[in-house]
Amino acid sequence: MRDKERTKIVSLPPEGATDEDIEAAAKALGISPEKLTRLLEFVSGMESAAAQAGLTGPELVNACVTLVASTLKAVCPPDQQGDVLSGIFQTLWNHLGLPSDFKPDA
Repeated sequence: MRDKERTKIVSLPPEGATDEDIEAAAKALGISPEKLTRLLEFVSGMESAAAQAGLTGPELVNACVTLVASTLKAVCPPDQQGDVLSGIFQTLWNHLGLPSDFKPDA
């Protein structure tokens, strides 16, 4: 995986985002608004497919984790997988709005 691609972790704009929101998010990611729109449409398609398949929330999470893991194995050299995975974890953390000052129990 090229370094430039490796640093682009998609952070989706909120539901109901305006064209200006899409443009701003795409600019922050360093991608075109068209590419971000394709990503958003893909996410919507995944949600629809999960609903059609009758997947529960935990089943959908399991399926997504499996897809991410197999994709990382296919496109990311082993020596970069940890960094990419760390970036994905941080993005999930931010999407959930978890505190940035979290300290696990010692």
